[in-house]
Amino acid sequence: MSVTLKIYDSSGLLVQSLSTGSAGSALTAVAISSNPYNPGTGSLLLSDGGWTHSFDGRDSTGAVLRNGIYLFVVASQEGGKQIGSVEFQVTVLGNGGAGVTLLVAPNPVHSSAEYVSIQWQPAGQVVELKIYDLPRGLVRGLGTCSSPAVWDLRTGGGEKVGDGIYIVSARVPGQRKPTLFKLMVAR
Repeated sequence: MSVTLKIYDSSGLLVQSLSTGSAGSALTAVAISSNPYNPGTGSLLLSDGGWTHSFDGRDSTGAVLRNGIYLFVVASQEGGKQIGSVEFQVTVLGNGGAGVTLLVAPNPVHSSAEYVSIQWQPAGQVVELKIYDLPRGLVRGLGTCSSPAVWDLRTGGGEKVGDGIYIVSARVPGQRKPTLFKLMVAR
């Protein structure tokens, strides 16, 4: 009998669907190792008699689940037909909400300046940095960086950026939602 796990966020969006092995009989109840669950402490163990699954705390894109309440649906199937299912809620707290606090200086920056400094707390956390402008989108990706980082006020093609409002995006690897900071470039 095969077993699948589907995880839905609080809006009903399917965020993960996994084949989780097989069980000797239809699942009737599932024990979980912790609730609330902190993805930063390791896997969430799910079990029912002879079936056990170790869930790594990530959605289908590989991002760590953010803080919130999720619906877990564990279904057993035989011959392609669902025999039974167990539904339960898991509250995710802790690492799922990890992020950084950004500081970009100087702000505003004169367009004649050579660079801006981008810093964040916690300083030991690496982040994926990207710069966007409001009308056109991505200006430049700075890659995965350690604090502090420097942006030379140039696009990915090497051209100097013009006056305007830019968005500095810092995303902790494995997280879906980045931290954003507005930067004004002005004469």
